[in-house]
Formats: sequence, C-alpha cells, structure tokens
Amino acid sequence: MRYTFFIILSLLAACSGGHREHIEAELLRARKMNKEYVSFTTDSVMLAVASWYDRHGTPNERMEAHYLLGCTYRDMGEGPRAIDCYHDAIACADTTAADCDFHTLCRVHAQMAELFHRYYQPRTAIRELRKAQRMAYKDGDTLMAIECFFDQSNEYERLGRADTAFAIATEAARLFTAKGQHDRAAAAKNATILLLLDQHRTDEAKAAIDAFLASAYVDSMGNVSPGREIFYYKRGLYYLQTGRTDSAEYFFRKELRDGLDVNNQIAGRKGLQTLYEKLGKADSVAKYAAEGYSMSDSVYMLSESQNVQSLQAMFDYTHNQLMVEQKTGELRKTRLYMVIAILSLLLIISVVVYLAHSRDKQHAIATAKYQTAISELSLEERLATSPIATRLQELANSNPPQTAGPADIGALKTLICDNIPSFDQTVSPPQQPLTEHEYEVCLLTRLSFPSVSIDRLTGVSEGYTSKLKSRLHKKLTGAEGSAKDFEHWIMGIK
Repeated sequence: MRYTFFIILSLLAACSGGHREHIEAELLRARKMNKEYVSFTTDSVMLAVASWYDRHGTPNERMEAHYLLGCTYRDMGEGPRAIDCYHDAIACADTTAADCDFHTLCRVHAQMAELFHRYYQPRTAIRELRKAQRMAYKDGDTLMAIECFFDQSNEYERLGRADTAFAIATEAARLFTAKGQHDRAAAAKNATILLLLDQHRTDEAKAAIDAFLASAYVDSMGNVSPGREIFYYKRGLYYLQTGRTDSAEYFFRKELRDGLDVNNQIAGRKGLQTLYEKLGKADSVAKYAAEGYSMSDSVYMLSESQNVQSLQAMFDYTHNQLMVEQKTGELRKTRLYMVIAILSLLLIISVVVYLAHSRDKQHAIATAKYQTAISELSLEERLATSPIATRLQELANSNPPQTAGPADIGALKTLICDNIPSFDQTVSPPQQPLTEHEYEVCLLTRLSFPSVSIDRLTGVSEGYTSKLKSRLHKKLTGAEGSAKDFEHWIMGIK
C-alpha cells in the first residue's frame, strides 16, 4: 500500500502543493526510526524521498535523504549499496555554506567507518573516522569528536599497532574525563589494560580496572553489561600476574560462563591455560591448549569465510552495476565500475593472504605451547613407566608388603635427579637439611606413591607418612599445610 501511495504521489508531484508536506513527513519518520535504532525493511519509501529531494531539495536535504537511504540498505544487509548512498550524500553537501549540516555529515562518515570495520578494512575505517572527527568539531560536538577519535584505537589494534592503539585510548580517556564523561573514560581505560599487563605495569592496570568497576558498565555484584564480558579475562590476567591464582581462576571461569560468544570462550580457555602453566598442571595445560587451538582454528575459518563473502558481495554488486552501465551506454561509469571491480577482487585476495599469514602465526604459537604441555606429560610417563617404579609398586603391593632396600632407593634417586635436575636443590636446601627418611619420602611422593604405600616401602606404621608430609610442607615451604598440600607442592617440581 505504501509503495502504491508513493507512486501516486510521484505522478501528482507537479501539480500537488501538498506533496512536499508528505515527503517531509516521511523524511522525519525515517530520521526518527534511525535515531531510535528501528531497522528499515524496504527501500521503496526512501528511494522516492531521495528522488524527490534530488529535484527539489536544498544541499542539506539531499544529503540527509541519501544518508537515510544508505541507512536503509545498511539495515537490509546490502553494505555496498549503503556505501554508494553515503558517497552520494557526501557529494550533496556544500561544506562552504554557512548553514552546512556538519552534524549529519559527521554521521555519514561514521556509518561508512562502521561498514568498513565490518568488512575488515581498518585503514579505510580510520580515514572515515578522521573525517567524522573533523566534521564533529565543525559541528561543535566535541563529545562525538572524541568518540570518533577513540574508535580509531580498535582499528589500529587490528593493524597490529598496539602502541598507537594504546596511545589513542589513553588520550581519549583523558579527553572524556575533561568533559566529565567518566563512564566513557572508564571504557577507554579498559581498552589499555592488556597492554599495561603485557608491560607488567600492574599498578596502572589496577587503576584502569578499578575505574571500569566504578562505571555504569558494571553492576553492584561485579557483573559487566552484555557485550563487555572480555573484562573478566583482563581481570583474571591481572590477578594471575599479581600471584592471586584463585581469583584469576574464578574470573577466567566467569569469562567462560558469562561470555557466550566464541571470542570470549577462546579468551577464557587461554587464561586457564596460562594459569595451569604457572601452576605446573601439565594435563590441564594440554586440555585448554588443545581446546583453545581448536576454537581459534574454527574462528579463523569462519572469519575468513565471512570476510571473503562480504568482499564478494561488494564485487557482485559492482559487477551488476557494470552490466547496467554497459547497457545504458554510460562509458565513463562503466570504466569506473570496472576499476572498482578489479580493486575489490584484489582486496579479496589480499585479505585472504593476510588472514592465512595470521592463522599460520597463531598455529605456530598454539603448537609450541601444546608441544610444551605434551613434553611435560612425557616426563610423568617416563617416571611412572620406569623399571624402578614398577619394582617399588610390586614391593608395596606384595603380601606381606616388603620394604625398599638401599639399592632401590639409590635407583629411585638416580631416576628423579636425571629427569628433574632441580629436585635435590629444591627439597634439600642447606638451611633446612632433611633426614634420610624424609628425603626418601620426598622421592617416593614425587613418583606419585600414596602415603599408605610409602608407609609400607619405608617400614613405618600406618598413618605416619601422612603426618610427616604435613611437617615437611612446613619445613620446606615455611607455610602450614596438609599432606595434600605437600603432594601438590612437590609434584610441581619439574
């Protein structure tokens, strides 16, 4: 009905004085929908509006009509057509006029930047954000200008220029603070946390974390607003770096539980992998390294597919336009679209090559970590399957049980010291010398023998070794602890 209505209006345009009022009403409605994030579902209305303003409107009216037509195609998932409309809108603007609508012009460039971000073209996105920033300053909208400046940090991260991204986010935080926008400043500081931790600037990282926790993006229970769950991973890294492993594990697991998208899942697994590397839990390291690598590989394939599809869509649209222009005989535009088509195809190839290179690098890192974890597992396998381990197991399980002789203990010591050179120095510091029996308990515990088996192998009464382990924990670590604490500590000696 609406499409028919506009056809009728178009036919009556020359003689109907009320047509402008109808067109203006539709423009106002479209403006309101866009402002309130209501998606457009058809282009019929805005095509008629843009066409009418092209004939009867002022530069500002023509610019806004083409901008809203571009927003229509954006909502319909037709990015290339949206970019064409945004270019048309920019061409309509008269920037030399005293009444130039820099407010709309700023948003045109910002919308183009968002689309180029979606199509993984960070350099083009940066250029559009800089233009949007200049238009915002001309409009007197300092806050919007700072937003456009801050958004550039994300694009520099994509380009691998972490230092530039950090500098922009830091300056943006200062500018937001000067404007009294403390929540936005906290969001900008949040973007600097990872680099601060990479440089072990923990005090500054804590200040950024505290600022974000005090912002409107975090509720009284410490839960972040949807879409910002990566903060849990950053907070976990901070606790890991400052030695609070229990807190680190809590936030890495919270990242896995609350951050449901694949990037958050990868971050949570990466955090747990790093934590267990520090704790010396080789089997857990292998688990999370393998899961993280598998998910990263899937994300790479999905990302590569999406980017190629997006660029292919741009190529297809350009190709279709080329066919239209050939049929209408507009040779100049034909040549232009041919150039765009070739550049689009080259862009597809360059993005695929870039992503392939990035994937190979990620694969190499993940493989190295995974191989390290596997080598640690191999150490435990070598110890557990050694001849002396088998013999000691047989002695402990015999009926009646038999004690280990000096030759057995000597062979065990050789096995442990050959595979773990740091073992003797760790369990026998000069200031805390161990008795012969205590040293034997350390050796047998490192070979994963339980307390009851050690009781049998050393000929002491049942339950004695368990109590001795508690004393050994205090003696060797200086802290109170149970037999389980001692076993966990000594198994961490690699």
